[in-house]
Amino acid sequence: MQIGHDSKLSNIQSELSQYNDKFEVLLSKIDNLSSEVLALKNENITLKADVESLQLKIKDLESKPISFQSLAPVDIVKESEERISRNRNLLFFNVSDNVNETPDNLSQTINSLLHILSVSVSISKIIRIGKIGSKPRPILVELSSTQDVHSVLKCKSKLNNSAQWKHVGISTDMTQY
Repeated sequence: MQIGHDSKLSNIQSELSQYNDKFEVLLSKIDNLSSEVLALKNENITLKADVESLQLKIKDLESKPISFQSLAPVDIVKESEERISRNRNLLFFNVSDNVNETPDNLSQTINSLLHILSVSVSISKIIRIGKIGSKPRPILVELSSTQDVHSVLKCKSKLNNSAQWKHVGISTDMTQY
């Protein structure tokens, strides 16, 4: 009788060992699934933040002024004329502003900048624009041709090599639209 109990006990222990192995496999799978769920939650949080950011950008773009396509034909003509009138202009930013600045001083400053750029252009007009304040006012420079404008813009990166002028920015004189 002892032998029968030993054999039953041995069978039970064998089955229990098999169930333990299966239980360990299930625990391992649950751990893997928990890790995957946590990763999905983190990704979901990131995606929600991205969606909110994009929604804010969309609202910002929608609140901007009307697009060029929705302008009346008269306004489109005015815009075109304005672009043509500005196509020979350049704006110089962050050039130190002096209260006692004269047109000659301003001309010398712009010529020094153009000398650093190694471009030879013909200047029609130089004026400071805006009100005197804590920041330097931009300088509007009208050149003789659009080719001169392109020549200056091609070389404007040379200002980065100059300690005195590396903070100066140059851009075209753009219209509202």
